[in-house]
This record gives sequence, structure tokens and C-alpha cells, in this order.
Amino acid sequence: MLNKWVCLAITTFTVMNRKFWRGLVIGLVAVNLCFIAYTLLADKSPQSEGRQNPGPKNMIINKLGFDDQQVLAYEKEIKKHREAVRGIEPKLHQAKSNYFTSNDSASSAFYLNEIAALHQQMDQVHKNHFLAIKDICKEEQLGRYNDLMKEIGNIFMPGPKRPRKGK
Repeated sequence: MLNKWVCLAITTFTVMNRKFWRGLVIGLVAVNLCFIAYTLLADKSPQSEGRQNPGPKNMIINKLGFDDQQVLAYEKEIKKHREAVRGIEPKLHQAKSNYFTSNDSASSAFYLNEIAALHQQMDQVHKNHFLAIKDICKEEQLGRYNDLMKEIGNIFMPGPKRPRKGK
């Protein structure tokens, strides 16, 4: 009699075990199909992904409403600007390295003045870049250019410090 109950329990457990695993596999396949469908049908624009920043180049082109010729001129200006910045950056890095490794106050003062001059030179490069952008603008775009410069000025102006997260 006990043997009969053991056989019945093992048979029932095996059938239930098969149903469980079959249901689990069917459920996982369904979840994977839903995930695949979502990734194939989802919007692939940079704004929807949230990973790619349109960047200042596209923002300026859009805000000023540049046409194709203006975009080409702007891209040439960007290249010139990048070359000028890349010419200053290593000098600035070296001057800062020299400043922080100098041991006497005379050398420190010299390197500090050099750093200040290089920062001033960098700011002039940026200013010339924005003036070149203004030269690319047509008469009807100058109002938007002025608005953009106010916006950019607010970005780079030091202001009140924002509270840190968690404090």
C-alpha cells in the first residue's frame, strides 16, 4: 500500500515539475520576444536615447537658423577654433605643472603670471570664435545671435553656487 502511494506521489511530482518548467520556459520566451519587439520598434532618435548630446555645434546651428552655406562656414570656423585651443592647452598644462612643482616664490609668481596670460589668450580665442560666428550670420539672424550670446554669457558667468545633492 505504501509503495502505491510513493509511486503516485512521484508520478504527480514529475508531471507538476514538467508543467512548472514548461511554463517557466514559455514565460521567459514571451518576455524575450517582448523585449526584442520593444528594441526594434522604439524611437532611435538621439533625444530619446538620452545618451547623445546634440552639442553646442547643433544647438548654435538650430538657434541661429543657419542655411547649408552658413553651416559649412561655421564648420570651418570650428576647425580653426579647435586648432587655436589645442595650441594653447599644452602650454597651459605645462605652466600649471611647473607652477605646482616649483619650490620658490619667484618661480611660482612667474608661472602664475604665465597661467593668467594663457587663460587670457584662451578667452580671446573664444571671443574671436563668437565674433566669427556673428560674421557668418545674416542681418535677420543678428537678433537671435545676440540672444544666444546672452545665454552663453549666463552659462560662463560665475554665480551663486548650487546646493550639492545630499546636503
